[in-house]
Formats: sequence, C-alpha cells, structure tokens
Amino acid sequence: MNYKKLIVRLFIFSFLSFSFFAIAGQARAANDVTGWAWSDTTGWISLNCANTGAGGCSNSYKVTFATTTSDTIGELSGYAWSSNIGWISFNETTGCPSGTCKNSINMTTGVVTGWAKILSMGDDGWIELAGVNHLSSQSSNSDISCTINCAGVTYNNGLLAGFAWGNIGWIHFNTMVEGCNNVGCTQEPPASAPTCLLTPSKNPVASGGENITLSWTSNDATSCTGTGFSTGGATSGTSGSIFVNISTPFSLQCVNVANPTPVTCSTVTVTVAGPPPPGDFDLWFNDSATRVKTAKIKPGRTAKLNWDTSSVYFAPDTCVGEVRDSTGDIDVNGWDIPSPAIWEDNALNGSPNAKIVTPSANGVYTFQMHCEDNSGGTVFSNEAVLTVSQSTIEER
Repeated sequence: MNYKKLIVRLFIFSFLSFSFFAIAGQARAANDVTGWAWSDTTGWISLNCANTGAGGCSNSYKVTFATTTSDTIGELSGYAWSSNIGWISFNETTGCPSGTCKNSINMTTGVVTGWAKILSMGDDGWIELAGVNHLSSQSSNSDISCTINCAGVTYNNGLLAGFAWGNIGWIHFNTMVEGCNNVGCTQEPPASAPTCLLTPSKNPVASGGENITLSWTSNDATSCTGTGFSTGGATSGTSGSIFVNISTPFSLQCVNVANPTPVTCSTVTVTVAGPPPPGDFDLWFNDSATRVKTAKIKPGRTAKLNWDTSSVYFAPDTCVGEVRDSTGDIDVNGWDIPSPAIWEDNALNGSPNAKIVTPSANGVYTFQMHCEDNSGGTVFSNEAVLTVSQSTIEER
C-alpha cells in the first residue's frame, strides 16, 4: 500500500471537510437588524435594544438575520419591542392565518415573506410581511415615498424596509426621513415632549367670584388631562363653566408616544380682584355705617343699595343704575333682577336714594351708578359686588 498517497488523500479530505463546515458555519452566522418601525396606531417599534433612543439593553432584545441551508435563503428571528403593545416575535412557525408562518428571505431580491406576531394580542396579533393586502410596487402611502418594492417587507444589509400589515394597520419599516430614502434610513423616536397652552376666559375675576371657562391647545400630544377641570382626554377644547371665588391654580398635562408619562406643559392661576375701586361717589349695601362695597346673600333674599352724591362737584339732575352678571352682560335698563325695569331717580341724599334688589338666580352681580346734570357733566360711583349662592354664608 502506498502510504504516502493515502496520507495525502486524507489530508485533502480533511482540508475540504474543514473548509466546507467553516463556510457553512459562516453562512449561518447571525447578523443584528437595527433601526425602527412606525405604526400610526401604536407608535414606534424598536428592532434592537442597542438603537439610539431605545433606552439601553437592560432588557436585552433584538431581531437577527441569518442564512439557512444555502446562501440564497435567509430568515429573521428574535424580538422587537413597543412600549405600547409589547413584544413582537419573528420566531413563530405555526398558527398564522394563512400560508407559511415562519418568515423567509429571498437573498436575491431581499423580499421577506411569512409572518411576525404581537404576542400580547394573541391570534389578533399576526403581522403579514408580504401578501395580497400590501401596496403595489412603486406606490406611495401617506407621506412615505416608496423607492423599493412596497409589496411587503424587504431586507438589505441589516435593515428592514417597506410595509407590513396587521390588525394595528400599516407598519412602516425605516420610514423616510429628511435627506435619505427608505433603504438605509434609520428613524428614532421623537425626543420632544408635548407642548400646550391653557387660557382662562377671564383673569382676574371680580371680587366675590365669577364663572369662567378654560380653553387649551397643544402640539405633539396624543391626549391631555386637566387639574382642576376636565378635558375628556382631548388635545384641544374649552371646558364647562367653573365658578372661581378664591385664587385657584389650573394645569394641563399631555402625553405622546415618546413621552407616555404625563407632562405638565401649562399652568395658570386665576386670581380674584381686590375690593372695588373707589368712584366719584359712594355706592354701598344696606345701612352699614362703614359703607360695605361687597355682600353675599342666598337666592330670593333682598339687599339694599344706598348712594351718596354729596361729594359730587355738581348737583346731579338724574342718576341711572346698571348691573353686570357673571358673564359680563350689562342690563342698562335698571337694577331689578331678573326682570329689568327702567329706574331713574333724582340723586338726593337720604332715604329715597336707595334701591332694593332681590336676585333669584345664583351668580355674581356688579352694580354701578352714573349721574349727570343738564349741562352734560357725568360722574360714576364705585362698583358694588353682590354674590348670590344657596351655599353662601350671608354677609350684608
């Protein structure tokens, strides 16, 4: 036997065997997939915990790619993560709605077929990576310009692109961002927090209190809540009527996909004005020697308004009273509440210079007088504020 030939043959066989398995092993080596996907209904989906903005890998996850039995077929495995819907598996092999469940990649075209699955949604969580539901090639979806085959998902050098379909709607992989096309684009979640503006209909309110409303707007918010008032989750709107009789803070909190924890983005404090400013002559409630300018009564009770024009520099010929309610509406016809009647009286000092008012409805009423002489001179009294509430402690 020629031992030299045998040794040479064994060496060649060993070398070829080693080379084959080394090449096969290299072909089956896994490569990480990076980047993001976007769903209009559930927000951003991270394909790798190492993505910038993904929060790190304390809870390690990623989607990986590897070729299978040959260099012409590949597959995806592992998990993607969404803070809103949880884990998305690329490992599923059974139970999908149709066709072959396990995903497969044509390494010539990059087209991905098969299914992925949102685990938290059970049988409603299947995501079709290619199929009849998908967009036709070279079409567009919303503001996403398709520069590759949009009939489904494609793989290219560690990135996924294109569109998948499921019960959550379209999922856009590596969606277009400014300055790049779908292939090679990576997208990160928006880092900015929502902004908002809260505006009261009046601030400050009159002494004694008034009804107000709060209006709000927001930017980059998916829902908003209020402190001190209800928004119903709306990102803009106007509140119902709110009675304010003490200094009261209100705030608005909003969230978005990247900021699921409520962010207080606007705060306003509605204050109560101080005592009514002085006028050219005094207007006050009841018979108080201190001439009280504010009073509180229950509905249906009476209050008496008194005035004194002795300080006016001319002798008034007529005086007219008016009252404003909580909304600012003015009754120029008189002081009878709620049925106005014309009221005029010579402004002589003494008991005739008084008016009894009997409001029947809750509210804040602001009274004021003005007096004139025949030559056109005009003077105004101070404001006198009457709060009417069933729950109030009367102060007259």
